[in-house]
Amino acid sequence: MLSRRTRTRVAALLLALSAALAGCAPAGDEGGAGDLTVPVGAPTYDVAAPAWAVGRSLHVGDVVLDVRPAPEAFVVTTAGVYYLARGTLWFTDGADPVAVAEVDTDRLALSTDGRHLGLLDRVHGPTDEAGVAAAVAVVLDVTTGKEVLRTRPARPTVDVAALYAAQPPAFVGFDEDAAYVADPLVDGVTRLPLDGGPGGPAPTDLRVDRSLGSEVDVVRTTAGHLRLARDGERPDARALLSPAGDLLHPLGAATPPRAYDAASGVPVRFDPGERWFQLGGWIDQDTYYGAASADGSSAGPSGRTVVVACDVRAPRCRPVSAEFQLPTGPELVFGTGSPATAR
Repeated sequence: MLSRRTRTRVAALLLALSAALAGCAPAGDEGGAGDLTVPVGAPTYDVAAPAWAVGRSLHVGDVVLDVRPAPEAFVVTTAGVYYLARGTLWFTDGADPVAVAEVDTDRLALSTDGRHLGLLDRVHGPTDEAGVAAAVAVVLDVTTGKEVLRTRPARPTVDVAALYAAQPPAFVGFDEDAAYVADPLVDGVTRLPLDGGPGGPAPTDLRVDRSLGSEVDVVRTTAGHLRLARDGERPDARALLSPAGDLLHPLGAATPPRAYDAASGVPVRFDPGERWFQLGGWIDQDTYYGAASADGSSAGPSGRTVVVACDVRAPRCRPVSAEFQLPTGPELVFGTGSPATAR
């Protein structure tokens, strides 16, 4: 995984949790259908390099992997690339991709140290009367390929499809010793210790690691710029906060390319070399990368595109990919574990 630390604050109304719904156990304690193992490979790429995919070509720095079907979301680890396509979790370390399991989810999470892979399994959990499965949180150790934990929810007594359509569950992310999952079946965000201890409510000041940047509440200044929302202010937008907590980027693609000082909202100028820019992730606290394109929309870049790396201390970005063409519909995916589209 790219070696970058980012943090996000999650504000959630946390109600009392049912022990049966929020329970979790180390893999092997209860067993059962759906327990996962993942392959562990020996890739040759630089795990800290910028990573992106265009169609079936997945780039990790200078290394290009042929992946079929095309990834919809992926993460890069020292053991290989884990990616999602058509509801299935896949793996490759440069050899032919391997289908691991059907999971029916669209996001992956990776711990900061790159060891733990987290996802929601929406296929193998207990089902409601209509046969729709409750989401099950799964964490795997990519150094061994084995599960670290799996939640054991009770059989749902509500219409799961309707509930999840109104409020989708999400694997929120990791901190140093726990995973965090949001699921409307348990009314809030649950903390799941990686040592298999009992789950419980997450703290209201929860901070988890993300590779794209912390998605935060912001306000627009009278000049139309973005800054962090202060206590008591009503936010009117969301943006991505840098690992150091001092720089904001808009969600999705933007033209002209822009970033803002997080505290003041003063524009921070940078030049990616094209009219549109979409943040892809952070290599370290001082270096971010993304797609610079000739055309685009808020949903993503299109037309003539190049991946660039930008130093927060310098206005000019440098290309880290060859130029490529994107269709009008965005098909560029970054190695963040989430689809590279506007939210």
